[in-house]
Amino acid sequence: MVAALLLFARFLFQPAHFDGRLHGIGFAVGDQDGRFSKPKVGDENYWIAVRYEIAGESVRPFKIRFEMADLTYLVDVNEPSALEPGKIYTRAVGLRCPADGVITAHVTIDPDGTSGDPDRSDKSGEIKFTPAPPANAIDYYGPRKLKASISASVEVGQNAPLLVHVFEGVPTSETSQTVLDVSTPPGAKTVRLPPFDTPFFDFRIAKPIATVGIHHEFTLTASSVRVNRRLMDAVSWDEVDKARDTYASYCAPERTVQSNDPAILAFAASALPTDYRTKLCPAEAVRALFLSVAKSIAYDKSAGRPDDAVGTLERHAAACGGMSTLFAACVRSIGVPIRVVSGWTEHPLEPNVGHAWTEFYLPRVGWIPTDVTFCNGCHPKGDTAYYFGNIPDLNARCITGRAATAVFPGEDGASVASMAAFRSFGWAAPSAVDFKFSLHELKSGQ
Repeated sequence: MVAALLLFARFLFQPAHFDGRLHGIGFAVGDQDGRFSKPKVGDENYWIAVRYEIAGESVRPFKIRFEMADLTYLVDVNEPSALEPGKIYTRAVGLRCPADGVITAHVTIDPDGTSGDPDRSDKSGEIKFTPAPPANAIDYYGPRKLKASISASVEVGQNAPLLVHVFEGVPTSETSQTVLDVSTPPGAKTVRLPPFDTPFFDFRIAKPIATVGIHHEFTLTASSVRVNRRLMDAVSWDEVDKARDTYASYCAPERTVQSNDPAILAFAASALPTDYRTKLCPAEAVRALFLSVAKSIAYDKSAGRPDDAVGTLERHAAACGGMSTLFAACVRSIGVPIRVVSGWTEHPLEPNVGHAWTEFYLPRVGWIPTDVTFCNGCHPKGDTAYYFGNIPDLNARCITGRAATAVFPGEDGASVASMAAFRSFGWAAPSAVDFKFSLHELKSGQ
């Protein structure tokens, strides 16, 4: 912020302007009205502002380019002749940048040189700022009350089995989520399945008709999350080692999180220095693995995509499930507890879709949410750790399970997608499943 203020002062005292010129007056971090303010970790947007002046009437239309980390936004100034000469104008743009540490922003007035002003000396500025972290190592904020509705239609086909099981994940209260109201739906019972003692609603339907419908609802409070990186980095390897026995199941390999596979071990080793335990703290090592997955895997939600760690690494492409299991496998390979989280999100482009992310554990901090898929979507180059402990939209997500796999009756372990699994036991499997989910905010008093 000091650097930003100095930069603003430098542009404030410019020599006399000449007719037909475009002048940058100052660049700063501020709010949406262009006022100076100190950004905080977890702000929905970080605002950067430019103040400029037009001298004369011959300036042609131009653009203003705002850049933060690797995000870019262009603003068109299409009628500069309508602006009053000598008056200072402000443009501010808010960019969502859920990153940690120092953030760099650039503003460039007339980057394409279309204004007709050949003088480039006062057309750009760079600002470096560090958002103020929360007082605690991890902070949940911005709670929203949500109502979830789940419906499933199971088509059993002509060769109907004698018994169909439909398993749905049970929402629980932990980390970002507090369940306010949930009850076992009619026709179901609650069961807990290994290896993580994961709760499920088990709908057992005997001699089903051609199509079976299931529906239930629950309410919860979901919060966003932000972290204090300095306090996270203060946790030592000795502390993590001592906690490993308590969280042994979240350090061990499983069916889709093959943390002991040679390919996974080699990939994780390539992302870390040889003696990483002496050069990096646990949080820094996990962060390096997070960035390595984000830049190495392309997002692909097509049919047939892998949801396990090894398959994701072999293909170098996956959706959220595969990216999350690969990241989890890498983190477990260095002895840090981590779990895959599944649920639903109010995605701005694809509302109410299933999603998977992760939570890793540090003593004195707790479970820390991370979303390598969203990081990849923001920044495929993997230089900036978006959504690593800082997830401003976590309060628009519903968690229905915290496990990558579950062992269903009669099976040796099956992958769980969004904690909604459909299994039948008898002579035939369901021929089709139509699964729908809605998530919306409840207003005050509801």
